[in-house]
Amino acid sequence: MLIDRFIENSLMANNSTRIVDRIEFINMKNEIIETFDYIYLPSLKIFKKVDINEQGINKAMLEANYGIAETGTIIFISYAENLRKASMLVQHLSFVLSKGNILTSLEDASKILDAETKNKSNYISFITGPSRTADIENQLIIGVHGPLSQEILILD
Repeated sequence: MLIDRFIENSLMANNSTRIVDRIEFINMKNEIIETFDYIYLPSLKIFKKVDINEQGINKAMLEANYGIAETGTIIFISYAENLRKASMLVQHLSFVLSKGNILTSLEDASKILDAETKNKSNYISFITGPSRTADIENQLIIGVHGPLSQEILILD
C-alpha cells in the first residue's frame, strides 16, 4: 500500500511519521496553536504566523503539498520568504500531509511539478528528513542546515 511504503521510507530517513484522523487533528487545534511558534495549514484554515529572523524558531507546523512514497520525501512549495524560513530556520519541524497527496515516485512528482515551476515565485523543497551532514571531520551532525527533528502527520 502507498501509505505504508511512504511511512516505511520516511521512518528510515529518521522522521517521526504516523497517520492521524482528520477530525481528531482538527479537535486538537487549540493545543496545536499553543505548542507551535509558526503554523501554516491552509486546507484546515489553521494559521499562526510570526516574523522569523536569522535566530529562527523552535517549532513549526506546515502543510506539505505532496509526499513521495519511494523515498519518504516531502515536497513543500512555498511562495513567501517567511514561509521558506519556517521550513529551514526551525529546530523541530512538523508537516501535515493529506494521504491523497502521496505519490508513488519521483517520476510522478516531476509531472505535477512541471506546472509549479512555471510560477517563478514558487520555491520548491524536497525534504526527506532532519538536517544532517558529515562534512565536519567526517562525523555525522544533526541540525546544521535545518531542523533537528522532523515529524510527518498523514491525515486520513
